Amino acid sequence: MSSPTSVSVAILGAAGTIAPAIVRDLAASEEAASLLLLDLDAGRATAVASEHGGGKARAAGADARDPAALAAALDGVDVLINSASYRINLDAMHACLAAGCHYLDLGGLYWMTRPASSSSIRSSGARGGWRSWGSAPVRARPT
Repeated sequence: MSSPTSVSVAILGAAGTIAPAIVRDLAASEEAASLLLLDLDAGRATAVASEHGGGKARAAGADARDPAALAAALDGVDVLINSASYRINLDAMHACLAAGCHYLDLGGLYWMTRPASSSSIRSSGARGGWRSWGSAPVRARPT
């Protein structure tokens, strides 16, 4: 993995609606040394890399429904930002676990990622950061 001041970042769903803004912001960041843009549509991901990547981005085709292949694509990556559909969150988490990289998604439907707390991700002894933004129900604390 890279030092904290030169992070290698992969963005899954790079050809989607939200990813170009993420790519643009990371390309402007001194902390992001390189960007790997991953999407089912490698051509569109390449266009995003050219338009928003600031010379730091390269693109590749990837299908998160194949966690082993995604893990191979993540070799040497420090963190994956999953901006693809929430339906592939768990597959992407498993790929990150296998690749030894951190994981961040944009949140959404909490019941899609809740199984991660009891799945092999939690029981594996993984040493990484897992963050899912978005909403989840909060139980009121007894008073």
